[in-house]
Amino acid sequence: MNWFIRLAVVMNTTQQWDFYVYLPTQEIVKSWNGGVLWEFHTPGNSSGNNICLDNTGRGPTNPSFRFVHEGSGTFTWVPLTFDNWHHFTINVRWSTGADGFYQASMDGVEYQNFTGPTVFASDASGGDDTPFLQFGFYADIGASNGVASVGNNQVTIAGITVVNS
Repeated sequence: MNWFIRLAVVMNTTQQWDFYVYLPTQEIVKSWNGGVLWEFHTPGNSSGNNICLDNTGRGPTNPSFRFVHEGSGTFTWVPLTFDNWHHFTINVRWSTGADGFYQASMDGVEYQNFTGPTVFASDASGGDDTPFLQFGFYADIGASNGVASVGNNQVTIAGITVVNS
């Protein structure tokens, strides 16, 4: 089953997102994005700032959580513990300027801390590529029909809160 929810973000605001993720013991599909759990996707880009599962052997465990920062192209791998709740916090200022920032932590440990633009121009006219939030569990396992699939993978995402300022 494939599913995700889309929510638009608000430009020139600061947001703090908190949520919890529980993954029961399972085999995660072997794909570069074995299971994207939380993503600020941009319409003109194939990816955005995200937290996903990586089952390609590049992380400290296989699978691992992988934190991705779109603006810098930086990846940070973090050990995945099954059968455990993990608390994620994302602080972000949505901006096309130097006043933007993106910070992501898990279980109280910060794994990304970047300053600068968090929204990027998407076309020659200078229109912005305002992100929207997708969360759930999805992955590309090479289906010939191009549909993302996660097979029998399971995740619980709970306690989602956002504070705008």
